[in-house]
Amino acid sequence: MKFLEAFWRDLHYSARMLLKRRGFAAIAVITLALGIGANTAIFSLVRAVLLRPLPFSESERLIGIRESKVGEGHDNPLAFRTFAEIRDKAQTIESVAAYVNSNPTVEQAEGTVSLQGSRVSYSYFKVLGVNPILGRDFTPEDDKPGAPLTAILSYELWQQLYGGDRDIVGKPQKIDGQMVTIIGVMGPILLLSVAGGALLSVRALRPLRGLIHTLHAIIATGALATRASVPGTEDEVAELSRLFNTMLGRISLLISGMQSTLDNVAHDLRTPMTRLRGMAEVVLHTETSETALREALANCIEESDRILTMLNTLMDISEAEHGAMRLEKEPVSACDLITQAVELYHDVADDKAIQLATSVPPELSFSADRNRMLQVLTNLLDNAIKYTACGGQVTLTATRDDQHIVLTVTDTGVGIPPEDLPHIWDRLYRGDTSRSQRGLGLGLSLVKAIVQAHHGEVAVSSQLGRGARFSLTLPLAHFS
Repeated sequence: MKFLEAFWRDLHYSARMLLKRRGFAAIAVITLALGIGANTAIFSLVRAVLLRPLPFSESERLIGIRESKVGEGHDNPLAFRTFAEIRDKAQTIESVAAYVNSNPTVEQAEGTVSLQGSRVSYSYFKVLGVNPILGRDFTPEDDKPGAPLTAILSYELWQQLYGGDRDIVGKPQKIDGQMVTIIGVMGPILLLSVAGGALLSVRALRPLRGLIHTLHAIIATGALATRASVPGTEDEVAELSRLFNTMLGRISLLISGMQSTLDNVAHDLRTPMTRLRGMAEVVLHTETSETALREALANCIEESDRILTMLNTLMDISEAEHGAMRLEKEPVSACDLITQAVELYHDVADDKAIQLATSVPPELSFSADRNRMLQVLTNLLDNAIKYTACGGQVTLTATRDDQHIVLTVTDTGVGIPPEDLPHIWDRLYRGDTSRSQRGLGLGLSLVKAIVQAHHGEVAVSSQLGRGARFSLTLPLAHFS
């Protein structure tokens, strides 16, 4: 998990840098696209031409069998006896054929020609799943002892020696000094292999062209919502397309979050920056005492701290929402966590005569980042005390079911108007009842972001004039 958190944090930073330098970002994306495209194209060509070159039906079911003797460092062709036993007794093999490479000679008018060939059993081409394009295949009668010798020519040899003469089928030829009858001609297997490889390459490269087209569209328009089409297959190219779209979605989400954060910062910084500048200008253009100068500097520092707090909170929210927040999860006691939050706000509650009540089973624990969850509770507790009248009550509870822990903060304060409830989790939103209180309008946004980063949920219920109840539902810890 630490690796993933560090990865997303680095990705968040990288996306922010790329957003600032759009020219460099375009070059980086194009380089990445070309690298992915070139590597996948090479893989597809190798896979199509080298790994699957056989133009035979069900070629993946073909196996080769050889035998080796103890003490010898090389394989030997099968003995006929071994071949016969496999052919007659093996139940896991559907059919079997034998071949022995040879270099026969053929007597022609211009002299003797040396060839490359094989002596095969009658079932050889049947096992391969190919048939002659001219004449017939071998039969069991051709395999019997004493039967007339027969041969099938390759397409290339047929063209080279006999000029594609169809009448050669059925005629005897002198091969290795013996009369052999030509009974058939095989198809252009090599050409079929090349054509099949080319076809597979075209089909494999088609999705890559789609990826390239998508990249060109994104670079030209900046529309990160564009997605590449995913082939309806379950191969490596389809997986690459899905990962590419997932990567685009993540980048789009990060950039959207950064743009939203920048928009919010630009909008909400205008007032404090104007106020800060106004205080400085007043001091510069008026003759004031040293005490007044110190007071003005103190106000400037206070306003600067407010701005820094806002920026840090906005960055925390953005990191939590986009998976870049680093969480140091550990077993956390709900009782200790709530007790610590209450102790921090005990004096603030006493100043308003507000009673802080708790109800927590002492053994209840869950997995969380202790400091972040304390930040969540103190934000909710601060709001509850802030909007509860003197003499009121704020209650913190923790309960559990089989899979979750539920933390609640309930107050007897002014409540939340129904029209504000859908918006209270939005950044920088402040309802009419909260404008009289000092704040940034970011507390509840941060609460929601941190809870969701823990794979939890937030909820709120309220009645105007009767208080509000905030609930946090989080996964339980499972410790052995």
